[in-house]
Amino acid sequence: MPSTAAVPAPDSRTDPIPAAELEDCLRDMVCVLALPSLCRGRSQAEAMGVIIDCARTVLGASLAYVRLEPPQQAVEPFWFTDPALEVAAIRALVTPALEAKSNGVVTVPHPSGGDPLRLIFVPIGFYAEAGALVFGSTRPDFPRPLDVLMTRAIASLTSSTLENARLLQVARDSERRKDDFMALLGHELRNPLAPILTALQLMKLRNLGGEKERGIIERQTHHMVQLVDDLFDVSRITRGTVQLDKKEIELADVAARAVEMAAPLMEKNRHLLRVDVEPGLRVSGDAVRLAQVFSNLLTNAARYTGPGGEIHLEARRKGDLIEARVRDNGRGIEPEMLEKVFVLFFQTDRKKDALSGGLGLGLALVKSLVELHGGTVAASSKGRGAGAVFTVTLPALEPARTAVPVRAAVLPAEKATEGRCVLLVDDNHDAADLLADLLRLSGHEVRVAYDGSAALAALASGFEPEFAVLDLGMPGMDGYQLAARVRAARPATVLVALSGYTENGARVKSQAAGFAHHLAKPVELATVNHLLLRGGA
Repeated sequence: MPSTAAVPAPDSRTDPIPAAELEDCLRDMVCVLALPSLCRGRSQAEAMGVIIDCARTVLGASLAYVRLEPPQQAVEPFWFTDPALEVAAIRALVTPALEAKSNGVVTVPHPSGGDPLRLIFVPIGFYAEAGALVFGSTRPDFPRPLDVLMTRAIASLTSSTLENARLLQVARDSERRKDDFMALLGHELRNPLAPILTALQLMKLRNLGGEKERGIIERQTHHMVQLVDDLFDVSRITRGTVQLDKKEIELADVAARAVEMAAPLMEKNRHLLRVDVEPGLRVSGDAVRLAQVFSNLLTNAARYTGPGGEIHLEARRKGDLIEARVRDNGRGIEPEMLEKVFVLFFQTDRKKDALSGGLGLGLALVKSLVELHGGTVAASSKGRGAGAVFTVTLPALEPARTAVPVRAAVLPAEKATEGRCVLLVDDNHDAADLLADLLRLSGHEVRVAYDGSAALAALASGFEPEFAVLDLGMPGMDGYQLAARVRAARPATVLVALSGYTENGARVKSQAAGFAHHLAKPVELATVNHLLLRGGA
């Protein structure tokens, strides 16, 4: 039967503590005080495992057990000298101590026979509201006053560790929900943008006039698309799902593409742009992502540089690195802001500069993408009104042995001399109808369906499409389910996914479902036409 005796107080010892024992105690206390560092970034269950290992070591215990109370994680980490003992047997063994909830020593029979186990109950929190620790030993003097002191220190650190782990989990959950929301927001924003851009393309093809107004709508819509793309990129980067398509590329080509992307804003503000990129600079990188880096830097310079100002893009090789700079003579950056400009969603005071704008995403994306390429980016400025310099460094590749420029072959323009037979399925009626009209103007035969059932009915009526363009996010029968049915009915039909989700995971999922292509909303006519005219190759 269990018996109870008083636990000695930490200060009850009257005889001097031997130097060796004191040295051991101090060493053990250092280990205990390291627990917060060892548990940083761990879940509650993982942290409790670390605490159990530490406690059994410093106490020389035969048993160490933790029971956490809600809202803590429902875990029961333990350690016992007999590894064959199951958790149910351990729970039964420590129950007398847990029920006693006192400072007394509870003595219970050892499950393997021999000397009995002396158990002590150590509350986590003042009233054990977070749970309890139970330690046991066969030593007849367990626990000694120094042992009691050590268990109280362990319990105190356990309480704070549990709270830190809980707050960390709350932060992680909040971050995950934010990332999920941003991905969903980007997807939902693409849906209304698709028919707007398609309608603009139709107006241009039909020569309906209003070129000035149409141009304004088109520019602003493309700006909205870019903001949506930035939201997607932020979501991908924070979740670590960005994948780079690295190749050996010329930095001059990247710079040319970046200038083309940033040109509308610079032209609007009548900026003077000077580009000076040393020939032969080669890097291993993703051409699209690096163009995005320098386009964002040029756009940022254009936003913070007044009309008629100057912007410079220059790049030189320095040893094993390529150093590229974007300089402007704009409003500059206050010294206290230099470390913050690359922080996600950070923005300077808009009231100070009417030209500033955006969501605070561009420079954060620059930093993340440059680091993914093994490089660095830094901002410098002498203060307000003195302009700013953004310096990007990237690992350099050896220059090509021959400096003969390679020109892209000029291909003849594609003409819709032979229209394709297309089944277009999208629950967004406006988007489906407008894209269908656009494709018909290009010479294609198009049948529209607004849901999976209507699409299957069209196939059953004898319609034999060469291509089936399917929206993936339809209610009821979604694009993936419909693809399986279309493939079963018309194996020769090329499946094309249409979706607001553009991340790599969505493309992999659509490919696994049998789709040959994945188009992101809003889709350009040239993109669809190119795909159809090549026969889906």
